[in-house]
Amino acid sequence: MVTSSVRAVPPQDPAPSHSQRLRARLRKVSAASLAVVVLGGLAAAQLPASAQAATVYEIEGAWGENTPGTVKTGDVVSTTWRYNINDDGPAPTNDPVDNVTLTFAAQGAVFTTLPSVCKVEGVSPASSISADGKTMTCNLGTRDQGTAELVITGMSVQAVDGERVTVSGSAGAASAELPPLSVTNVFAMDLKFDGTATSRPSQNGANQEFELPWSLRHGPNGPAGPGSVSYRIQVTDSLNQDIQLLGSGPCQALDLVFSGYPRSDGAAPADQRAAFPSCTITRDSKNNFTLTLSGLNYTQASYPTQDGAGIDLPSGWNVIASGKLRMFFSYTAPGNLTVTASAPTYTAQNSSATSADDPANNAHPVSYTRGSATGGWQPQAMRPRPIGSYWDDTFRQFAGGPVRQGVGVVPTTNTTTNQVCTILDTKYVEFEQAAVGVSSGGKVTPDPNVTEWYYVGADPLVNPSSSSYNPNGFNCDTGWGTSDWVSTPPADRSRVKAVRAAIGNQSGFDMTGRELVMLYVDSKIKAGVPEGQDIWEWGSYKLGSDAWVSPQREMDPAKKPAYGTATPNSRYPFTGAFRDVMRVIAAQPTITKEVDASETIPGATVTYTLRYRAEGATNITVPGYKVVDTLPAGMSFVPGSASVAPSSVSGQTLTWDFATVNTNTDYVITFQATIPGTAVPGAKIVNSAASSIGQHRATANATTTIRESGLTLLTKTAEHTKVPHQDGTAQDSWTVRITSADVRPQAFTDTIDVLPYNGDGRGTQFSGDYQLSGPVQAVAGATVYYTRADPATLKADPADPANGAANDPSGNTAGWDTTFMPDATAVRVIGPALAPSAQQEFTIPVITAGAAAEDVYVNVAEARAERTKLKMRTSSRFEIAAVNSIALKKYVQDSAGEWHDAQNVDDYPTRYAGETVRYRLVVTNTGDQALTDVRITDDRVDLASLKPLPDGLAAGAVIPELLPGDDNAVTIEYSIVLGDEAAGGPLINNACAIPADTEVDESCDPAGIKVDTSALSWEKVNAGDTTEHLAASEWSLVRVDSKGSPIGSPIAVKDCIADTAAGCRDADVDPEPGKFRITGLTAGDYVLTETRAPAGYVLDDTPRQITVRGETAFEVPIENVQSEVPQLPLTGGTGTFAIFLGAGGAGLVIAFILWVQRRRSRVVAG
Repeated sequence: MVTSSVRAVPPQDPAPSHSQRLRARLRKVSAASLAVVVLGGLAAAQLPASAQAATVYEIEGAWGENTPGTVKTGDVVSTTWRYNINDDGPAPTNDPVDNVTLTFAAQGAVFTTLPSVCKVEGVSPASSISADGKTMTCNLGTRDQGTAELVITGMSVQAVDGERVTVSGSAGAASAELPPLSVTNVFAMDLKFDGTATSRPSQNGANQEFELPWSLRHGPNGPAGPGSVSYRIQVTDSLNQDIQLLGSGPCQALDLVFSGYPRSDGAAPADQRAAFPSCTITRDSKNNFTLTLSGLNYTQASYPTQDGAGIDLPSGWNVIASGKLRMFFSYTAPGNLTVTASAPTYTAQNSSATSADDPANNAHPVSYTRGSATGGWQPQAMRPRPIGSYWDDTFRQFAGGPVRQGVGVVPTTNTTTNQVCTILDTKYVEFEQAAVGVSSGGKVTPDPNVTEWYYVGADPLVNPSSSSYNPNGFNCDTGWGTSDWVSTPPADRSRVKAVRAAIGNQSGFDMTGRELVMLYVDSKIKAGVPEGQDIWEWGSYKLGSDAWVSPQREMDPAKKPAYGTATPNSRYPFTGAFRDVMRVIAAQPTITKEVDASETIPGATVTYTLRYRAEGATNITVPGYKVVDTLPAGMSFVPGSASVAPSSVSGQTLTWDFATVNTNTDYVITFQATIPGTAVPGAKIVNSAASSIGQHRATANATTTIRESGLTLLTKTAEHTKVPHQDGTAQDSWTVRITSADVRPQAFTDTIDVLPYNGDGRGTQFSGDYQLSGPVQAVAGATVYYTRADPATLKADPADPANGAANDPSGNTAGWDTTFMPDATAVRVIGPALAPSAQQEFTIPVITAGAAAEDVYVNVAEARAERTKLKMRTSSRFEIAAVNSIALKKYVQDSAGEWHDAQNVDDYPTRYAGETVRYRLVVTNTGDQALTDVRITDDRVDLASLKPLPDGLAAGAVIPELLPGDDNAVTIEYSIVLGDEAAGGPLINNACAIPADTEVDESCDPAGIKVDTSALSWEKVNAGDTTEHLAASEWSLVRVDSKGSPIGSPIAVKDCIADTAAGCRDADVDPEPGKFRITGLTAGDYVLTETRAPAGYVLDDTPRQITVRGETAFEVPIENVQSEVPQLPLTGGTGTFAIFLGAGGAGLVIAFILWVQRRRSRVVAG
């Protein structure tokens, strides 16, 4: 074998030539579109194509399959684009074109990700998506003329209701625009008019005044609602009071803090402030009113995201307005009332869409009373303020959340000592702190002159473990004067079951000017209390030396006070100032899910992002939050890839159990999963996730589509570019090849080849005649058609109406017939399904009659394939050899030993850096006289310097004598070694035969290959449990020759542990612990040796030899045995590998050579 390395050698100058030879060479170059590309520092040169030819494009697009004509804001839609790139000359070439770029522009949508075929490196311009997401530049890199390709893009709809989504695409000067999609969003409106209200005496004490918050909500991006809307407001009062509107502005901007309502006064922070529209309320009759909101704006620049307390508002709504209503009545006695707003049906401004108001949130309960004492739950004194109020069964809180209860007295005289006591529902709450004092902004400022006393006794009525548990019957004098009451709360707060305090002059407490003195007690709802559980509090008071008063403790519903609320199906029948109820609610879970790739390929790894939260009216910690992600069948979770480790992984189900989460806080989990290798193109991989709190559940999906993009390439070559004739008779053939680089089958291919004729404009010029020497040879399942029609009238495009239609010749006017016609002027081949990454070809054999030297025959072919649709063009030529002429044909061998003509990229074999590639030259004297001293050159190899010279060559790389005819052809074979600099693309080298006779044209022929680097992978596992990958091992990887001696420096390998491959900075590019992948390797033999074991494991320094070519992997994971002795502490220094290097590498090399010798000895002995 004659071998050479690829290296930079100056191109060899051809022998001098006269103008006739120059013209002939240019003709040949134009027809064959030969390219000479020299990598590794050499210049690249491409011989010129026909001067009049230009690169042209076509492009067409369509919305993705099943895309509806009407979409919603936030929908993800896809587009399918087909373009082609051709030479528009009469004899089109298949020249490569660099930086083939598609540009897409969208209105009403943004592009989400670049399609995987769009290149971002090594091209100009780099593929990108504009900052606003509306323009995508997709540089496909290099494409050969004669290509049709399909590209799919994904977009997210941003247009709002009533707008449209449009998108256009362009390739070169060609452009196309898709029909617009209409955007219609769900129309939704709702008045929120519930929850908390304020109630207080007027300044003169004669009236009771109350304020009621309201907010108007609109579905985001939905159709604009009415500009004005009215509500009937009805008041139902337990005492039939006559409710009036406050004259100083009955409807005002909301300037108070109410749970669930953003403010609308100018002082509110922007994220807590809603618009305040024109607002009027008029009295229609007793306790009946009409509220009208006008000037409603549905296109505001921003909307509030939080209520007045700084709590996130529920997602899914835009609050377009808020305010408050102000009313009063003459106070006569305690009672309660309910203010209810009607639930109208709203109609969108510019459509017939309607939305019914939700009546469930349209009622405000208000309780009122006056007296010498009061009590109840105190949500209005908490910050952030929870949902609801006192006495009306509207106070709601989460399990684990804080609650505040209180009891207070109105001072009598400075000489009277009053006492208050409040009792806890300790089965469901746990005491935290208590104080008599003033509440402001949610904080209680304790009065230093008051001592609080805590009941820690075991009375069965307040013992949650007792079967007699019933705090409703507890008396605050129980155990008084004993150790059951202590003045310092115990460390174990669960022991506190009641709190009392004395307020009066005797304790130094100044009651002057005090309207009400309150004892506040803070507790926390126990974790695990079920949703809906009713939790109560009780209050008692004692004025002077009177007995304890514990009103409203009765079990008879008829005893309910006027201002109280009936509570059927609860533990106690009604509420009041001294027995009040609140209920446990669950925070509402929400979850969204995203995938980093809207399209992917089988076997790829994608990253999912889960965003979850617990939405609530207050910021608290809630227990028992669960996230469950269910992978589709066939997908597999990548262990160790989750940003938060799952609590469990079972089959396709990943589960995260969180003991607690904070409400209104965004949490994120990312993890990776692998797409099944069997996934079919076009398949939608839908991954679902759910989050839950108790019985409340939210779900979300993320979809990625298996990539369908692909290209089809049409090429054509003559078997011989120059053929000799015998008395005007010569034989040659054309091979037409269609190559698929698609991920899906093409249902059909359809190619028309219009044969040469004089005057065809392609450069054809011949004497005599020619015909088909036999039927067209096509793949099994193909149908071949022939026609004798005047070739000047024929259309090469299968989709031209004259040919019927692509894949269907019926109705054609070209005379297509399946009967073989030797005198055919064109042939048509409709091929069967073209499998992904497969080829179809057919051969057209011809024979001449009356041919003369330098006759030229040029034909043209056009084709279409089912999925890529658009036409592809190509041509090829051959000529009759001159009296004195020569032809050189070059072939390249693939790794399986097959020889390739390798004229076009679809026939380039793939080889790897470091491999030896063999070439074959066949040099034929196509004239009728002997040629002497024919010099053979290769622009990659100095053939004359090879030792020994290849067979067939004499000194100086010449053929001393070349006799005419195929039988006297000289075959020359030689090899080159692919250096690393050759990797990364096509490698084309050109060989020439240059006769000493300058009157004889030289003959040149290229052959191309695709050159890639290789990669090596392996895994490190625990010998005791091979499913456990071991992290942090270190290795040496060195290339060796046939004798085991190192070639170059060893590669130091450290285990990369990162979130993604992008985080790997050293040789290992696999981010998973215990998994390794080294890329960019030269093909050859390597030795892998562990130099540092994972912590706690025994080093295995066995040299492991492997031949690396392409994607190579150790088939069996490499194991480490767990160490039985304590490891020495790390003290810094150079480490095992560095010590080896410091010793000159001799130890490892010697060990390896000995190992190789032993291995060879065993082989010989066997």
